[in-house]
Amino acid sequence: LCLSAIAEEGSIITQFGKSLSLTEDIAIVGASLQGAGKIGVVYIFERQSDSWVQTMELLDPDMKMNGNFGSAVSTSNSAVAIGAYSQSAGKDGRVYIYKKSESDWISDTIITSDSPTRSRRFGASIMLSDDYLIIGDYENGPQHEGSAYIYKHNDDVWTRQEILKGGKVTRNGDYGIAVAISDNYAVVGAMSENHSTSKSKKKIGAAYVYRREGTHWHHQAKLTPKDISKNDKFGSSVSISGSYLIVGTEKDNASQGSTYLYRNTQGIWEESFTFQADDGAPQDQFGHAISIAGNYLTIGANNKNLGNGSLGEVYAYFLNIDTTKS
Repeated sequence: LCLSAIAEEGSIITQFGKSLSLTEDIAIVGASLQGAGKIGVVYIFERQSDSWVQTMELLDPDMKMNGNFGSAVSTSNSAVAIGAYSQSAGKDGRVYIYKKSESDWISDTIITSDSPTRSRRFGASIMLSDDYLIIGDYENGPQHEGSAYIYKHNDDVWTRQEILKGGKVTRNGDYGIAVAISDNYAVVGAMSENHSTSKSKKKIGAAYVYRREGTHWHHQAKLTPKDISKNDKFGSSVSISGSYLIVGTEKDNASQGSTYLYRNTQGIWEESFTFQADDGAPQDQFGHAISIAGNYLTIGANNKNLGNGSLGEVYAYFLNIDTTKS
């Protein structure tokens, strides 16, 4: 199956697939419209019997030329979150929430940062999961320590529940470049974090895990692989499902890339397996985008050269009970 979109008359669709999110019945795809200038756009597809049908085209409400509306998207429970980080240092990023009515998708709310410092990267990464929403802002803070914001949906209102903040070690470390959330856990990637003691290990990256207790989220673990090396950028992507989480390391091994699997055993996240493409090659960036749901996971290699002028490939895996791949 290959999805394609239909744009308004006079517009040309570019960068279709720059972001995406999928449930059993809804697919969300970010793109740009090329007309007098580039405008961000998001397409909603809904499954009808055995077919996927385009049901909505959502244009940037502010009609910003060369804006970033749709740079990140997520969907869950008939709601859609759309990130629109700002390229301008004087403007803040936004996240737009839409909800499905009986026959249409309508604007629900717009979420902006309440940080005292400018947050132009607010909305660069997002994830919806049931009644929770996490938003990354990897440049927030006076020295770009980074932040991630967790919101809870109650009585038709999205209310901020927690701010997860980076610290001294995450300065310019891209804390918040990737985020993931479930009912009880949140994960934040910091792909450019330096090693805390070894000056030779720069931009190795890290992933931070938080556990919810009531209405508060507490730091539970900091993950770094045993075989991490300089410029690997562990944490460039993250995903969580149940007792498993995966972390992408797209620059590992001359940017061939890899993805690490962790398993939660009695509150301890243990490194269980490392995924590498059997046909991997330098610059593939295996692990650039990842997702795990139940026993299935997908890993994107967005820069893989397929030899026919096209780039990119997605690998799908099934986890056996002993966490070996198949």
